[in-house]
Amino acid sequence: LARAQALASKTREEAIKFAQDAIADFDESIKRGARTGKPHRAAAEKLVATLKEGPKKDPRVEKAEQLMAALRAFVESKPGADAILKKCDEMAAEVKETPSEPEFRLIRERAEKLKLEERRAVVETAVEELRKFAGTKSDPTELIRRCDEFTKQNPGTEFASEVALLRESAVGDRLDAWRSKWSALCDDGKFASARKLIESEGGFLAEADRTRY
Repeated sequence: LARAQALASKTREEAIKFAQDAIADFDESIKRGARTGKPHRAAAEKLVATLKEGPKKDPRVEKAEQLMAALRAFVESKPGADAILKKCDEMAAEVKETPSEPEFRLIRERAEKLKLEERRAVVETAVEELRKFAGTKSDPTELIRRCDEFTKQNPGTEFASEVALLRESAVGDRLDAWRSKWSALCDDGKFASARKLIESEGGFLAEADRTRY
């Protein structure tokens, strides 16, 4: 029994075995008439029951484990990075400084990486659409608007310079169209200069565009 008690804090399965062996020995001693066997047998039974039940967990640790189990299941459903990160924000305080925290951090880091990948995919798709539209040469004014919208929604992306070049090209195409129109209008005496034409029809142009052209 003493050996089982000594092992209880280290190897639970082995301690249970020693305690059960002790119970069998005490039973044998009781059969032979030993008077001290019963209290020791009771102690051995109590030890076995305690060991089988296992150590009581800290309620906060147990709550964190439950939350992590739910988070794992949620991640497996592939809800998207934003949804995972929102879930992480909701439970961060509950798992802080518990044994579950390292796994929680790993899941959160993966979600943050996934969010970057998802964002990149969206940006790449938007840039590809701009390229295709630019290739049609159908509507420079609309291309300028789309480029401005992309830049506003995606500041500082690696595609910024490419989108700026697409916009620059569209502005050039639009001005070429204006020059042709201006020539015709000047012939009719309706506009005295390209500047007046830009002021009349170039409301969407940035101030830098107006100054340049």
